[in-house]
Amino acid sequence: RSFRCLSPMPTSFPYGPSVRFVSRGLKHLKDLQDEEGCIGPRGTRHFAYDHAIGALALVEAYAMTGSAIYKNPAQKALDFIALARNPGLAWRYFVRPGDNDTSVTAWMFLALDAARRVNAFDVARGLPPSLTIDTAAFDGVRAWIDQMTDPATGRVGYQHRGTGPARRSEVVDQFPAERAEGLTAVGVFTRLAAGEIAGSSGHLLRGIDLVAW
Repeated sequence: RSFRCLSPMPTSFPYGPSVRFVSRGLKHLKDLQDEEGCIGPRGTRHFAYDHAIGALALVEAYAMTGSAIYKNPAQKALDFIALARNPGLAWRYFVRPGDNDTSVTAWMFLALDAARRVNAFDVARGLPPSLTIDTAAFDGVRAWIDQMTDPATGRVGYQHRGTGPARRSEVVDQFPAERAEGLTAVGVFTRLAAGEIAGSSGHLLRGIDLVAW
């Protein structure tokens, strides 16, 4: 989708009652942000998901309004994404834990890709980029997706190459990982967003075939 930087949201909310609720939700995300930029409490090992999704919301809010109300929290959220990334690669739970997984990495990538699109829109209008992002993270994401992709099938794994998505033990029988391609779809999307061309990427073509099947 394309980004349009608009004027700050007016207090009259002319776009309907839903805009008021969205504004309250965004305020809640800002209120949850700590000094390092992390959105939400760190009481569970899955807080990285909460942060990534909150960061994506704030970046997109800034993209659609152009308002400093959202720019500063969005920047802080992006700064925490950079802080949490394992050097040279990707993300998992906690801050620089040393191991990575495709699921957390995908959500972090979405926030970064949204910020990259904001900056591209700025540059296209002859303006300096609005947001500072960890540009090396894109190489790290691609490297991780490559590590997790089975070159023979195009299937993407969670923490091990080509093994598909992870499942909680109580739902393995109901949703067997070998019959799901959610992480393969993540790999396909990430490759496309990173600029890979299907006609020249065997991994991408095989992944697309698996998802389509």
